[in-house]
Amino acid sequence: CFTFSCGARALRLQIGNDAGWTQILRDQATVLSRSTACTLAHTDYHTVAEGFGAKGFRVTARHEIPAVLQEAVAVARGGRPCVVNCLIARNDFREGSISV
Repeated sequence: CFTFSCGARALRLQIGNDAGWTQILRDQATVLSRSTACTLAHTDYHTVAEGFGAKGFRVTARHEIPAVLQEAVAVARGGRPCVVNCLIARNDFREGSISV
């Protein structure tokens, strides 16, 4: 994040955190009958970002998104990088993509 803040603009990153490598898990479970290293915890990426000097946000419900993104935009415009850690459910997004 220090590198991000040295540029002309601070970055704003959104992370869709489904507590796993779900896209890889789909094919791995089907083809290899195992889920090795694909099931994770809801990592506190927002806390990691703050350890590097960014502003971290955590979103746990859909209704929180507009206010959090509005604040993140304001923070980034002020020159500070930020990370929005959105806890999401697993879904079939990108199902059928080759990801093993």
